[in-house]
Amino acid sequence: MSHELKRVVLADDDAMLRIGLKTLVDWRQHGYLLAGEADDGAQALALIQAHQPDIVITDMKMPGMDGLALIKALQNLHPAPYIIVLSGYDDFPLVREAMKYGAADYLLKLELSPAVLLQSLARAPALSNAPVSDSQGLQLRQERILRDLISRFYLDEQEIADRLHDVGVCFSAPALYCMLVKAGDLFRFEESTEEEYHTLLFSIRSIAAEIVLDCMNAYFADGRTGELYLFGEIREQLSTDAPDRLVDALAVRLRAMLAQYLDIPCVSGMGKGENSAAGMAQACRQAADAVRGRFYAGQNGILWWKAGSPVGTEPAPMPIYTLRQQLAKGLDTLHAESIRTVLEQARTLIGEKCGPQNIVLALVIELADTVREYFDRLGMDPDSQLTHSRRTPAWFGRFQTTGEVLRWLDALQDDLCSYCGRERTRSGSTAVRRVEELLRKRFSGEISLTEVAEELELTPGYVSALMKRHTGMGFSEYLTRLRIEAAKELLADTNWKIYAVAAAVGYEDAFYFSRLFKRITGASPMDWRRAAAQRGDAT
Repeated sequence: MSHELKRVVLADDDAMLRIGLKTLVDWRQHGYLLAGEADDGAQALALIQAHQPDIVITDMKMPGMDGLALIKALQNLHPAPYIIVLSGYDDFPLVREAMKYGAADYLLKLELSPAVLLQSLARAPALSNAPVSDSQGLQLRQERILRDLISRFYLDEQEIADRLHDVGVCFSAPALYCMLVKAGDLFRFEESTEEEYHTLLFSIRSIAAEIVLDCMNAYFADGRTGELYLFGEIREQLSTDAPDRLVDALAVRLRAMLAQYLDIPCVSGMGKGENSAAGMAQACRQAADAVRGRFYAGQNGILWWKAGSPVGTEPAPMPIYTLRQQLAKGLDTLHAESIRTVLEQARTLIGEKCGPQNIVLALVIELADTVREYFDRLGMDPDSQLTHSRRTPAWFGRFQTTGEVLRWLDALQDDLCSYCGRERTRSGSTAVRRVEELLRKRFSGEISLTEVAEELELTPGYVSALMKRHTGMGFSEYLTRLRIEAAKELLADTNWKIYAVAAAVGYEDAFYFSRLFKRITGASPMDWRRAAAQRGDAT
């Protein structure tokens, strides 16, 4: 990570939200420095003029000078900071205005997570005294609008059509394609530093551009963590009688290259629409639905949306999503009773309420999706764990009776409860002890989750889940706590300088070590040493 940190100013009149943002990620570890915070626009403007931050995160609704007025004022600075807007679901009009006046991205307050925040921060230009070039600025605006299209953050199709036209996103072919590349092994994104995360995204996009742009005019935009959307058309000189086959071949090649060069497995959802904003939106929805429906669409990794696919045909009722969340929680905690309760509720929903077939199918797919995502995250083959409930992909779209579904739920319960029992009694705690032993031996040097997993012949996702389950901490947090405990012993038992203690426990930056030590212990290393001496801790 570069030693030069990007400076960030926060502006929001909600103190709790500012606290939440400040503690959501380890800012310094990810390459950022919180230069100040303000509870209104005027105070924020003064801070920004004084500290000249690289990034400003601002709410829209603040007393006095609101977020929109602040954004307008910031355009007079040279260069203007990268601006991220905080918004609620009812702030669409304000956010649209903010984008017109220079905001580069927005974050929905109710969907804030470390991955979402880091993904937005990673889009800020690299530190430089030079302003963003015209071409870079245009590309950022194009991607912003495409991400609005992906998330349906617009009022109507005419609005999104006008915005696409304004930034030059246009096509000439009658048919447009959307390819959603969804990476597996999401732990690699979640456990990465900001620089590693940004590098991984850049590498995925670079490979995609290298393969696709030879044959297509295309634009790219990030989706959720580990997702890349591609919107494009076949180049005029390559017009063919089988354009779908050409696009399919590109997707197959891209999937192979990501596996070969980055060791990233992925699936690609494929959608197609007419040459219009509505057609782009349709292709985008199809690509997303194809990925979500991968259980019945096939397992070859390239998933074309098909008319009549059950996903997206009718919104599933809220209890389905509630059951999905409860099942995911039960799997994460290996709580067999919670899993039984969830599946019993599903049986009631299907058997007693006699819902229509599309609702039953939506429920089945959501439950299957939850199970597969859980095992995918651990790097395990779901079919190897689902002895009784294993089904062919075609079954999920072709079952004929309610009885078939109820029998599948019974089999799924048997499989999942058996899995929970095995995991609780077999090598889980043993594997965690082996991880702890490795970290105690090597915590003072460079060590990563991937290295530890390889040494134990386990997948990184599985090791990460085990650590959280058995210690209550993720891999990075556990390693940090281990280093801080070792630092306490050195501070008490030696007269080493702080920088020497920091280096001995794995931190090259003594200032960063001191900040981290104080955040965890509540005292600076020097104060902790004095207190230890007074207590007589030194041996």
